[in-house]
Amino acid sequence: MAFSKAEIKDLNEIERLLKESDLPYEDCQKHLSNFIVCRENSKIIAMGGTEVYGRVALIRSIVVQQEYRGKDLAKAIFLHLQASAQQQGVSSLYLLTNNAEDYFKVLGFSPVIRSEVPLAIQNTDQFSSLCPGTATVMALNLS
Repeated sequence: MAFSKAEIKDLNEIERLLKESDLPYEDCQKHLSNFIVCRENSKIIAMGGTEVYGRVALIRSIVVQQEYRGKDLAKAIFLHLQASAQQQGVSSLYLLTNNAEDYFKVLGFSPVIRSEVPLAIQNTDQFSSLCPGTATVMALNLS
């Protein structure tokens, strides 16, 4: 298995993985440069991304193909995204989740009130329209 930055040739496969997992995919092309993929041979088996807005970033959906779950690939993708965000000067990560709150708590995230999220994150497509208003918002301070 190998981790790398996503490339434009990966876009269709990334969108397909997100769509199959009922996760937002419509705007990922705009943020493709901040996506990480994990490949086995040439097949993408896990991926995730960020949207970076100065000192804050939004974690995009982290997806692992069903047959590869339970191998800590989601955590590995997250650690790559976190390191990349820190290299870009990000001090706080945010995410939206419908069903993985407990998983992200293990990674250090805490639930936050939607209205207290920075405007840069509130104005993202994910936050404002692609994810339901019932999604839990979580944050992780990297400082």
